[in-house]
Amino acid sequence: MSAIIVDKKEKQKNIVRSAMKIFSQKGFDRTTVSDIAQEAGIGKGTYYEYFKSKDEVIHLVFDYFMQDLVPDFQKIVQQSIPASEKIILMIKSMSHLIESKEQQDFVGLVFDVWAEGIRSQPHRKSLELKMKQFYKDYREPVVEVLKQGIRSGEFRSDIKMEAEASVLIGLLDGLLVQWVLDRKGFPIQSALDAVVETLLRGILSQDKKNKNKDKKALQRRLK
Repeated sequence: MSAIIVDKKEKQKNIVRSAMKIFSQKGFDRTTVSDIAQEAGIGKGTYYEYFKSKDEVIHLVFDYFMQDLVPDFQKIVQQSIPASEKIILMIKSMSHLIESKEQQDFVGLVFDVWAEGIRSQPHRKSLELKMKQFYKDYREPVVEVLKQGIRSGEFRSDIKMEAEASVLIGLLDGLLVQWVLDRKGFPIQSALDAVVETLLRGILSQDKKNKNKDKKALQRRLK
């Protein structure tokens, strides 16, 4: 009989997702390791092979969200395309979060677990630190693209880059929250198009606006 090869990373991810599901149903404090193990289809002892406690799981939720779902803006920054197209790709890439039913469920669970973790005093501070770093890392590539756009003359030279980056991230976060609350009714793709239009209208230089009056054509090239 051949040995069964266990993908430890995938099994750990399965435990985290199972924990998220139970956390959202019962709350963090009322969830036990046995509950998580049962949902994951493993024994309690196997759980402890991957995690020392129940508390360790809630912190990995954020890490998996970052690694598996959040678009890699740094890769977009490095592409050899105009800065305005990079901004469009950053905005459009958010649709990656909801490409499959599994990812849709995962995003919804992430919001539930974050809310539960923030309410839990023992985990609040560490989660707040993770979120602070997350948004810092999220804004930096946007700022870099804005700098590129200013240097190339695409964007206005007087824009406040940190503020514009914060606005963009805030808009994307807000759309995602609305979609989580109303998956069937909220038109997230149309809303992402509107973010492209609104943001570019505000940051494009006058010269660039004159040369690129049909921004919809630019959007179509990137679909």
